[in-house]
Amino acid sequence: AIATAASSLDQGTGAATQASQVEDGTAEYIPDPEIGREVFVQTCATCHGFQAQGLPHNGAALRTSPFVAGQTDKDLVAFIRAGRRAKDPSNKSGVAMPPSGNNPSLSDARLADVVAYLRQVQEEQKAEATTESTPVTSEAK
Repeated sequence: AIATAASSLDQGTGAATQASQVEDGTAEYIPDPEIGREVFVQTCATCHGFQAQGLPHNGAALRTSPFVAGQTDKDLVAFIRAGRRAKDPSNKSGVAMPPSGNNPSLSDARLADVVAYLRQVQEEQKAEATTESTPVTSEAK
């Protein structure tokens, strides 16, 4: 299943080979943020927004989430797999997050891809914030 998904998303540039090696235990899977973006758009964007910016009365903003930033990749995969109840004391939105984003067919490898995408999105957000807070100077001659 991993090899099929990776092959269809990556079209033969190595992810299918890597995925088949992971399945037979000869290699460790290296998460792919581009595959993660595609999974995120298909599974998570309905609540979290297409840019992971969060949507009012739905999913939290993940671009700037201290929770996401503070978790290890492994712990974040486990969190996404388990979901979060609406009444969980740590749930700030009061909206439940279904296990695996309500897509139980997602493998741990696909969830790791989503985590890699979220890491990339958070880095982009940091870069944007740095750029926006840097004063523009002009050199008049």
